[in-house]
Amino acid sequence: MRRKSRKPIRYTVDDLKSKLDLDSSEELFGIEIEVPQQCPKINSFSDDIKVMRDHINRLSELINDNENNSNRIYIERECNIIKEYEKVLIESFEEVRDACQSLRTRGEGWKRLARNLFDNIPYNKKYVDPKFLKQI
Repeated sequence: MRRKSRKPIRYTVDDLKSKLDLDSSEELFGIEIEVPQQCPKINSFSDDIKVMRDHINRLSELINDNENNSNRIYIERECNIIKEYEKVLIESFEEVRDACQSLRTRGEGWKRLARNLFDNIPYNKKYVDPKFLKQI
């Protein structure tokens, strides 16, 4: 009796994502998910800096107009507002720092995966940038 040859089972990334109910291929390969866009965060920093500048200008006006210390309560209020914005800006910059570190980690994950795949496929020379082919 002759045995029928079976084709090896082959999965695609999309098949596995569907089968495992995953949202991204990064999850499938154990790579950190994509970092969200940082432009809105930068716009928010810019807006916060403008608000701080307005309060600093207001504070300056209050100091200049303060002939008999009558603006003291307003000066203290403006100082407290500026201190709060300083805290917000520091926290926001730390969020950007974390996002950038996450992006770096994600890139390193893709690099490890790509190197592993490249090292294990036959005839991988064809994936090398053509400008280097003559040197190989």
